[in-house]
Amino acid sequence: TWYSQQHPFSPRSRFCTPASMAACLSQLVLVIVVSIGFPSSGATGCPGGEGYPPNSSACVTCGAGTWSADGTTECVRCSPGRFSRSAGAVSASMCMACRRGTWSSQEGSPSPKSCRPCPAGRWGASSGLADHSDCTACAPGKWSEERGATARAVCSACPSGTWSPAAGAISGASCLNCSQGTWSDERGAASQ
Repeated sequence: TWYSQQHPFSPRSRFCTPASMAACLSQLVLVIVVSIGFPSSGATGCPGGEGYPPNSSACVTCGAGTWSADGTTECVRCSPGRFSRSAGAVSASMCMACRRGTWSSQEGSPSPKSCRPCPAGRWGASSGLADHSDCTACAPGKWSEERGATARAVCSACPSGTWSPAAGAISGASCLNCSQGTWSDERGAASQ
């Protein structure tokens, strides 16, 4: 039932019955030959949104998470940091970026579920991040427990009298007391 009722060579019914199988199959073969033709040395590939599956020269619709341009033969996976729910996408622009504060290293993702929140101690101001390391780390002297943050403001400064050399710290416990006999009035100090 995958062939179109509108095709001029389609059988009247969309379904083959056991009694009409021979006639139905002969018309189906004709539909296939007329629809895709025979391969030639000058073949230009498939229409946009379609590609050849492995070991085949028949164009099929690209699945969700992939796309193809007109005249190509392969479905291309959406790049990391992007996904596409739609089958038959005709350009990379149809792959949607993971939202700000998230990232995904998965190629060819069919769902935004592959987009993971930036880890604690980091934030993601841009969409379409491809790795957790693309999320910006809180600067030394600052920390954050929040996951999926989208702005630097999520990073809290170590209090006066403490400091932290660590970038991307995930708790206030990373703030170290100043050495005995020293003091700092500065909040968010990165060194003693």
